[in-house]
Amino acid sequence: MRIGIDVGRSTTDGVLVDRERVLGAVKLPTSGDHLSVLPAVIRALRAATGFAPDAISAVMLGTRQFLDAVTQARGLVPTAVIRFAVPSPRGLLPLAGWPPELAQALGGKHFVLLGGCTATGGALGPFPTAEFLRALEEIDAAGIGDVALSSAGATVDAGFERRAKQLIEHHLPRLRVTQSHEVGHVGLIGRENATVLNASLRALADRTLTRVSADLAAAGITAPLYVSQNDGTVMDGEHARRFPVATFAAGSANAIRGAGFLSGYQDGVVVDIGNSRTRIGLLRHGYPRTTVDTVRTAGVHTNSRTPDVRILGVGGGSSVRGTGTGLRLTPGVHPLPRVLGGSHLTLTDIAVLAGATQLGDAGRLPGFPGHVAARMLAVARRRIEDTVAAEHTGPLIAVGGAGFLVPDRVDGVAEAVLRPEGFAVAGAVGAAVADVGGHVDRIVGSRGQDVEALTEAACREAAERAIAAGAAIGSITLTDVDVVPLHHLPQEMTRIRVHAVGTPGPGR
Repeated sequence: MRIGIDVGRSTTDGVLVDRERVLGAVKLPTSGDHLSVLPAVIRALRAATGFAPDAISAVMLGTRQFLDAVTQARGLVPTAVIRFAVPSPRGLLPLAGWPPELAQALGGKHFVLLGGCTATGGALGPFPTAEFLRALEEIDAAGIGDVALSSAGATVDAGFERRAKQLIEHHLPRLRVTQSHEVGHVGLIGRENATVLNASLRALADRTLTRVSADLAAAGITAPLYVSQNDGTVMDGEHARRFPVATFAAGSANAIRGAGFLSGYQDGVVVDIGNSRTRIGLLRHGYPRTTVDTVRTAGVHTNSRTPDVRILGVGGGSSVRGTGTGLRLTPGVHPLPRVLGGSHLTLTDIAVLAGATQLGDAGRLPGFPGHVAARMLAVARRRIEDTVAAEHTGPLIAVGGAGFLVPDRVDGVAEAVLRPEGFAVAGAVGAAVADVGGHVDRIVGSRGQDVEALTEAACREAAERAIAAGAAIGSITLTDVDVVPLHHLPQEMTRIRVHAVGTPGPGR
């Protein structure tokens, strides 16, 4: 049996899953520093299901802890950035364009040195050993503990980053090192930004996962801990300490993955409605459709692999104001509707008044006529329908704590909306049923090369990455292999993307 936990802004969901069945689920308010609710979730889940701690094979955690640290510029550590990209045009320096408070939290120490390679693999210069060692002296003198390495063309040839890491391990082994070719994809600035964010979070990741492991041990659970990634897979706790940036969009990915599991569909459109917003994404072959395009995180452009979702600022906690026939949605989100003890009227309360759901104590609500509430609900639903219609390419699956806001029928969609049993805890279910994932995205020179052999090498590396992230040896399958010739480059180059998954278990 596995436990899945999804820590959201307003509520934290926990589920117990045994193979193809959800055995029990709980939903508790998220409070304090978010993770403080985990012991209570474990206790509530055990009370609801009676599971024996030694019967748990794995605990899967989806958390906003690291995303919130970035958006709030807290819990980050000073981080040095070393970029190899001269004599190519210097352009934007590291951290250029970042929100000032976020850049300040990282310390602002950066270096741009000779090196890197072109998009076709040609080295831009020799490794600048002397300059690099002087940079390490400055970093050491400043007392900085984390360094982000980025190199032009690292997705073609990561030699400069690997050499830099070797020198750091020899001369300044106390440093934690993050290399951009292990974090991001094509595009120096987006890849570098993701690498810097990752490096600044590693100390927090150490503290957080140590704390979660202690909470599980206190509950008698000795099963391994896995952490949800952006693509609907998980990584083990040790891997998550190295790559916390891979968790930023895990909430969306888990909801989409959970929607597929609960509905039995491998493809469709998933509408996930929480307290503050609606997220609409595509389910493809049982996993969220992802994008490697540049995305903004807390005002910073990154290019890590993330779910391709559209976001609408309407949720169950959306504020409703007015009286009589003058009800209207207004800016603001409240953690609790009136029916659950809150003091403000929300869209969830309106849905209860309109008869769309039964929740909490309807006696706490004002006496609006049902048709007035129904009109207000229709306004909100129309905004959701208009966004969904633009994405419709299959069955429509509604999930999330406020999944009842999606109407049973949506204009332009022939099939009735699916609202599977357990829809309110789909995120926790998606975490619980996830496999361990590994991904490779690289550009290779294909002139005179056997592209099939290059693809096989990338497949092996993706499998090795999945095993390094906690997948059992012998369980690996390839879910996506994409080989794209890059005709726009002056030499014959090919982009190879491979995604591999495996079941959690002894892998290293």
